[in-house]
Amino acid sequence: MLGVAFGGGGVRCFAHLGVLKVLQQERVSFDVVAGSSAGALMAVLYGLGMEPAEIERLVCGLRWRQIIGWRPSRHGLGDPERFLRFLRALTREARLEALPRRVLVTATDITEGRVQVFDEGPAAEAVYASCALPGLFPPHRHEGRSLVDGAFLAPLPVDLLRRHGAQRCVGVYCPDRRSGPPRHVLGTTKRCLDVMMHHLAAQALAQADLLITPQVGECGTLDFKQMRRCIGAGEWAATAALPALRQLLSAPRPAVATTP
Repeated sequence: MLGVAFGGGGVRCFAHLGVLKVLQQERVSFDVVAGSSAGALMAVLYGLGMEPAEIERLVCGLRWRQIIGWRPSRHGLGDPERFLRFLRALTREARLEALPRRVLVTATDITEGRVQVFDEGPAAEAVYASCALPGLFPPHRHEGRSLVDGAFLAPLPVDLLRRHGAQRCVGVYCPDRRSGPPRHVLGTTKRCLDVMMHHLAAQALAQADLLITPQVGECGTLDFKQMRRCIGAGEWAATAALPALRQLLSAPRPAVATTP
């Protein structure tokens, strides 16, 4: 069983789409896919069985006002209802357990301080929870608990793939390469969170049999004008990784113990 984990990064995660485009051309198909934060959206769209070219047509050209918009409240600056409407339309109001591929979505449970894993229920709500960056969106309420961005505790959920039977695991991770000083208080807060999540991700990176790291440059989390450049970076990184991927797929399959 082959699995892929998609890390977070906002608009940088459109590099995942470039990776999928190349792997589709190579006839590589994943049995189980896990995603955190914006990577959760790519995981769900792939799990729906959508072609990478179709996803690209749907999302390229979108702007943040169409997806997020501003509606300041006590719990965030973004408009959660607009974002949910966008997610429901894009995911066709599908349920995770009904998808053709097994999809695992992570969120951070700030009530109990643990990772929340969604493998059933409305896909849009699971993606919202995984993308609910504090300060931007209010936490998602689920069974009496508050859930926020999945990348805080599971920036690259490779371990979930192993626990659900994947014998070979590919990780796709798009680090933030911005080097200049933040320009405002929100930028400073976001940069601090990025640094923290990058250090947490280091543990997960070591668990992947193959790691693909698209070099998206200094692309901000909400810089939607950079979508196509990020897709191109994903294509380049996946093409460079093809020899290692072919070697991985041809190796004898290791035994993996699954967790119910």
